[in-house]
Amino acid sequence: MKLRILENSIRFRLSVHDLESLSEHGTISSSIRISHDRTFTYTLQSIDKISVLSSDFVDDEVLFCIPKDKIKRLCDPGEVGIYDAIKHNDLVLLNITIEKDFKCLTPRAEDESDLFPNPNESHTEC
Repeated sequence: MKLRILENSIRFRLSVHDLESLSEHGTISSSIRISHDRTFTYTLQSIDKISVLSSDFVDDEVLFCIPKDKIKRLCDPGEVGIYDAIKHNDLVLLNITIEKDFKCLTPRAEDESDLFPNPNESHTEC
């Protein structure tokens, strides 16, 4: 799972395995060692009985709870991503994007064997 943060937006890119695990097991996590004694963990959790995204930050872990029906829709081959926001009193606190990670259209040194086929294969640029 890849994580990208820009100002008040977070984007997750999920590999085939990530999406399968999230769909089947309800949770996926990744960690980054920040220092010799601190690790930052980010977790996506698919929850059955919620209708809106939520988040929490406890003990160096940020947890994002996503309605299970949104994850189920993302598993559809024609779907690319989930585009939503965490709000409080109609004020957007954080924009959330959860997308399938597609193979690049030009050759790279990165292993892309677990990425989704690019829907724009006929184009030649990433």
